[in-house]
Amino acid sequence: MNVAVVYFGDDTVSQLADDLAREARTHAMTPHDYDFSDEVDLLMIGCQCLMSGHKHKKEIHDFISHLDPTKVKNVAVFSLFTFKNGLLSYTVKEIIDHDLPLLRDQYECKIPMRSEITDNMLQGARVYVDDMMTVVNNYY
Repeated sequence: MNVAVVYFGDDTVSQLADDLAREARTHAMTPHDYDFSDEVDLLMIGCQCLMSGHKHKKEIHDFISHLDPTKVKNVAVFSLFTFKNGLLSYTVKEIIDHDLPLLRDQYECKIPMRSEITDNMLQGARVYVDDMMTVVNNYY
């Protein structure tokens, strides 16, 4: 199975993305590193809506608008947020607007300001990626 993990944000979300990618036996990348000509069975898009998360809206829009629905078989999303998770809602809306095959489940972590990602958050992320890979393997 070909899995790609792309994240928008800084060190906090990259740590979560790296753990998700390790579980999926791939590596996490920024949108600039993603090869739009690759065919992927599962594309996992991650974002963070912490203090300055909304500055990534244009970057998310540009990335999603360049995705080819014939090359991306399934899309899953994950996010970190502090107060309100508006960026995840925006990302889901963009995926739907561009007719990409969005999986129904999302992984969201509420993280207090100036906190680190905990082992429980990472364990939840591992379970999420395993579940999404199982769904893609068995049903799509």
